[in-house]
Amino acid sequence: MKSFTGKFIAVLALAVAGSLLVAPSAQAVSATGTIGDASGVRYSSGCRYWPVPYSLSFSPDVASWDVDFTVYRPDGLEADTDYIYSSNDPTAGHLAVFLCSYEDAGLYTVEGKGTAYDADYNETPFTLSGGTFKFRLPKTKTTIRVKSLPKTRMRITVAVKDERPNGFFPTDYADVKLQAFIKGAWVTANGGTGTTDSSGIATWLYKRTVRTKARAVLVDDDFKKSISKVIFVPGR
Repeated sequence: MKSFTGKFIAVLALAVAGSLLVAPSAQAVSATGTIGDASGVRYSSGCRYWPVPYSLSFSPDVASWDVDFTVYRPDGLEADTDYIYSSNDPTAGHLAVFLCSYEDAGLYTVEGKGTAYDADYNETPFTLSGGTFKFRLPKTKTTIRVKSLPKTRMRITVAVKDERPNGFFPTDYADVKLQAFIKGAWVTANGGTGTTDSSGIATWLYKRTVRTKARAVLVDDDFKKSISKVIFVPGR
């Protein structure tokens, strides 16, 4: 009987030891996140905060977290930074990226690097996926009209409007060109390089010579190029 009891105790001890060896370890902290698309218009003047959406997801054992964001311009240089953390920011929201009209238009990259902490302040680093948006030039509308004047003269008027948050408005001091269709190609007319005034208008006075086609082209680097409809310039 003593022998049987001793064997039973030994087997039980081995079973308990084996169960301790195969016990699963504590689940590792899990942290993931994404950066959404914030594509929009680089308006022609001023600076503003650019809302870049983000979303974070954590396992229940995460006690706190923080994320550093860096925004890079198309040339790879840093444009702005932002920082969010658990005691101040939600797990889904928008970054406040500050961009100005003098920044380059093109594809911007947002890099997000975060750290999640458990209750014992053990750190788990993570990065956010996504993180690109297009900062495009504002669209424009260019119109042209011609009016015959006495003594075989004519006035050509060009008007330019650019895209803004509340619609299209006159574009002041924008570079425009007046072009004529000569020998199968569009060429800048004599004295045809000009600038709009404070009301978004540019005018040219010419003598009427021969009937030909003309158009106006917005060539200002601060805006997306636009071309007017083609009109016929009257001859004598």
